[in-house]
Amino acid sequence: MLRLKVLLLGGIIFANFVGRSQDTSSFSLGDAETLFTSLHGRSSTTKLQVSTTKKIEIDLYKRGEQQVLGKLKGKASLFVLGYNRDQELEGFVIVSEHEAYSLKTSKSGEVISKVINVDKLICRGFKGHQGALDDEESALTTAQLDSLKEYAWDPYDLNSNPGATAVIYCDMDGYNLPSGTPWNSGASLNAAGTGWSDIDMLTAWYVLVEDYAPFDVNVTTNEAVYNAAPNGWKTRVVFTPTSYWSPGGGVALRGSFNWNATEVCWVFTDGFGNSVRAAEAGSHEAGHTLGLSHDGSSGDGAYYKGHGVWAPIMGVSYYLPLTQWSIGDYANATNTTDDDTWIIQDAVGGYRADDHGNTIGSASEIDYSLNGQGVAVLNKNKGIIERRTDKDVFHFYVAGGSINLDVAATGLPKPNLDFEIELLDASGNLIQKYTNNDADFTQAVNISKVLVSGDYYLSMDGVGAGSAATKWTDYSSLGQFEISGTIEGIQQKENDAAIVGINNISTKTCGNSLAPEIEILNGGSKILSSVNVSVSLNTVEVYNQNHQVSIGSGTSSVLTLNTFPISNFGDQDITVVLSLPNGVIDEIPSNNVFEQNFNMQAGQLFQFDISTGSMSTSLSWDISDNNTSVKSYNSVSSTTANNLQSQEFCLEENVCYDFEINDAFLEDLCSMFSEYNTSTIYETGEKFVFQGKVYEAKNQIWSAPPNAYPHYYNDLGACPEPTQTDYFKLENKSQNSVISTLTVAEYSSTSSENFCVSVLTSSKAVKKSEITAFPNPVFDRLNFNRAIDQIEVYDNFGKLVLQASDAYSILFPNTLSEGVYFVKAVNSNDNQWFKVLKVKR
Repeated sequence: MLRLKVLLLGGIIFANFVGRSQDTSSFSLGDAETLFTSLHGRSSTTKLQVSTTKKIEIDLYKRGEQQVLGKLKGKASLFVLGYNRDQELEGFVIVSEHEAYSLKTSKSGEVISKVINVDKLICRGFKGHQGALDDEESALTTAQLDSLKEYAWDPYDLNSNPGATAVIYCDMDGYNLPSGTPWNSGASLNAAGTGWSDIDMLTAWYVLVEDYAPFDVNVTTNEAVYNAAPNGWKTRVVFTPTSYWSPGGGVALRGSFNWNATEVCWVFTDGFGNSVRAAEAGSHEAGHTLGLSHDGSSGDGAYYKGHGVWAPIMGVSYYLPLTQWSIGDYANATNTTDDDTWIIQDAVGGYRADDHGNTIGSASEIDYSLNGQGVAVLNKNKGIIERRTDKDVFHFYVAGGSINLDVAATGLPKPNLDFEIELLDASGNLIQKYTNNDADFTQAVNISKVLVSGDYYLSMDGVGAGSAATKWTDYSSLGQFEISGTIEGIQQKENDAAIVGINNISTKTCGNSLAPEIEILNGGSKILSSVNVSVSLNTVEVYNQNHQVSIGSGTSSVLTLNTFPISNFGDQDITVVLSLPNGVIDEIPSNNVFEQNFNMQAGQLFQFDISTGSMSTSLSWDISDNNTSVKSYNSVSSTTANNLQSQEFCLEENVCYDFEINDAFLEDLCSMFSEYNTSTIYETGEKFVFQGKVYEAKNQIWSAPPNAYPHYYNDLGACPEPTQTDYFKLENKSQNSVISTLTVAEYSSTSSENFCVSVLTSSKAVKKSEITAFPNPVFDRLNFNRAIDQIEVYDNFGKLVLQASDAYSILFPNTLSEGVYFVKAVNSNDNQWFKVLKVKR
């Protein structure tokens, strides 16, 4: 049986079928409800009159409550009839590549059949990327990714317009098509995932976000969001390399977005070189589901490839940098009836709400934060040009100073927005106009100018570049933009009290109370003599006081708030609100609120520092309370020399703790191992030094030097040399008290301390369980304060030289040479190391 091939980006093959001559008149199939009911009641094979001279025989393979699907008996074709979201019947019959009929309910309630051009329903000749499948523009650059930090980095939970009823779902991780759909002749299909990286998925998603930014639709990668959207308001765009069943670039059913059934469209990624081009095809296919037809040219076929740097999305848009929706106003256009943007907004329920006023009277205030020098650093002043008539206007006031602003289209890497921005004076008169000169639509336009005191406006507009025949018009210069940079001397006349930051709250704060320092900047022209400060924790106000200050115009000052208690610990959201008392109005109220997240813990703040180039990759440390770990750390890589690494944490007060460092230094320090000896039998795992490097035997071996038999050994690298400045340190930051400092030069692999944390101080305290060893230096016997399960003694080369079990002491015989030894006392739940010096009497 021939497979169904409709709406293919890549062509239709209706095997050896030539359509009959077509009627041009309309034909009534009778009452809509009666027709749909009769199709439900008939057998799986039925005959349907679609014109005065045409009756077709249909095999029905689905008869659902909202939709009936079938194909012409013995032919590669498609019959679709179902209810749309307005509960009107609509559909079509594709008889061959030359013959098709639209089916739609009239105002009188009848289903009317009309002859329709197949090209209104199917894509023919639209191929994937022609030429080398390179990775050019395959993902966002680092700078472009930085501009997208506001989006979650979960590639399966990206949303461009959360809360919108209409949804376009980008499905990139594989899709199991159920049976009984218009696809694959009604059979089920397992479509593979793209295999794209997270960045490629983000890139593809954002290409569609830009194309649909002007409209009230949410472009999402979250399947749950798609499933929650009502039928008639959504489409699933499946990106997959599984194209054998329907070759070409992609496939879609025109108008299926509004059908009261779950419909999908397809992009076959094996036909494209990267996710950017595939995403352009995704916008194209989603456009079909929304009701759009192709943009072609009498000289370029059914799919217009564009001119210069411009191309229509419903043509072939992935070769050129500026891609836009079209009204068919370019030369030799074959589709002059589709008003793309109007059709899209009608399908999704409207344009997105205008985010900024169009005039100086309705302008948005520039959003910024003041730095310590009184300069305004703009926050992300984002906007969307949603319509051809839309302008986004921003206002700011300066007392005199320079501005240095960057304005950029942010629909990267394929923006739809060609723009110009005007700098206007207080009366709306043009000071200067700035454009990108149609050079690079991804680059920012810079505005640098010195301004005298007064009100100013920035007016953003989507523009064209001349005639649609050789350039493009402003019809669909729509999309996202951002204004960033600095403004000197920004003011709102006289009174402005701004919070710059909170200085003494870290991400982890210890204690039972808080006394934040807030930095206040006077952005007005009058001296600030008093301010009112309100503090809320997790939306509950905990502080509200008036403070006397003296802050001159353009200067900042730090104010320490009075201490207030903390009743709950854990994650906190602190909000500090600054206001001007005595009825004075702050003329920039947007910058007197400061919010910050932190974590409040009971106890005192401790810090563990590492500053060493000789740290073992297996370094671990642990702080425990009665053998229960309360804080631990395991290294994953060595630090570089003198590169300080720190970890902060809180420990409860009035508790004593055990602190232990294990494997603090590399085991392959050359001074701990002997030089290679050809007469020595090396056991598996034994280490030695050979020509300045440390080697480890893979198995038992002798008389086989590493330079001649390297495959017998593990090369552990050159011998590192510790320095006196390398250390590990535990410190009570709350009390500025050092608990333990261990330097690399001590050549010890383990260190332990016991300490207690009190409200007043942090001090070392010996617990009853601590093992002590004496005397040191040792002459002939080393004693312990209690019985030890296992005693091990290692020489300076790391070799085990003595051991004893279940003993209070161990004998150091006179045959043992003088020098430094390392003693390990092993008990069931307490291991300690000691460095001792062996001397003779």
